[in-house]
Formats: sequence, structure tokens, C-alpha cells
Amino acid sequence: MAELDDKAQADALLMERLQSGENTAFQELVQRYYAVALRIAGRILPVQEEAEDAVQEAFLKVWRMPDRYDPERGAFKPWLARVVVNQCLDRRRLLRPVESIEVLAEAADEGPTPEEAAQSSDRKARVTAAMDTLPPRQRAALALFYGEGMSMSEVAEAMSINVKAVESLLSRGRAGLRGALESLAREAAE
Repeated sequence: MAELDDKAQADALLMERLQSGENTAFQELVQRYYAVALRIAGRILPVQEEAEDAVQEAFLKVWRMPDRYDPERGAFKPWLARVVVNQCLDRRRLLRPVESIEVLAEAADEGPTPEEAAQSSDRKARVTAAMDTLPPRQRAALALFYGEGMSMSEVAEAMSINVKAVESLLSRGRAGLRGALESLAREAAE
């Protein structure tokens, strides 16, 4: 733990307490990282309820299996991010329509469609609509690197890949995002 900064050492101590069965340590970790985990999940999963469910499942894994965290392998935050990203990617794989498209359309959220969001002058809505077109792993890499400000090595750790793979995902994600934004802008201009 010598190479961990003060916050990372405090997190490692909380995990050590959790591994010893101290539930208050878990409550402290949830208070510290729930918002971060929800931001990560919200950038990967397009539906807020799905993001919230993924975060709950991630924290349940932390609570049930705290011994999976090893402070010698890195800080808690990137480790938690990996758990959240994995939950999100698993949920995206499972998201399949089970009813006809007509039934789903009737039950759809009243929020703007990607086309309506692109026509809006709101940059965030356009970026969100464009992000929704990207593959989940590219979205995850972009969300962790740009949204959470993680370093390449932290993103690599969170996604269980190497730094070169992160660079590739970011490069392809930026290109895909640029193309989607241009496409949405063209559609809005027509």
C-alpha cells in the first residue's frame, strides 16, 4: 500500500475493514463512490434505471466478495470502476426487446429521440445521442477517460485490458463520435 496516495490508502483500509465483516465500512464506501459509479454507468447505459441497477449490482458484488479487492494491485476507485463497467457491459448484452416494437414504442419514454436531441441546441443532448450509437466498450473507455478523468492506465485496469487497447478504443470512439455528431448535424440541417 506504500505507493497508494492518502485517499487510496483510506479506501484500502475501508476495504480491509469490510473484509473483516464491518458493515459501516461498506456504507462509507457507498457514500464515497455511489455518485462516481452512477456517472460511469449512466455514460455506458442509455436508460437511467438500468444504470442504477448496474450500480446496485456492482456494490452488491463489493459487499459479498470484498476479498476480490487487492490493494497491492491498485487503488479502489479503478477496481470499482471495473466492476461497474463489467456490470454495464453484461446488462447491455442482456438488453433485448421481448415484445413487439409497437408495444415498446407505446411504453417508450417521453424524452427526446436521438433525432430530436440532435436538433436541439443543447450540446450535451447531441453528444449523448451520438454516444448512444457507439459500441459499449468504446462508450465505457470514453466515459472513464473523459467523463471521470481517469488516466489511461486506470481505464485499462477498470476495463481489464492493456493501455494500447484503451488507446485504440479511445481513438475509434472519438472517430465514431465525430462521425455520429456530423451525421446528426446533417440530419438536423435537412
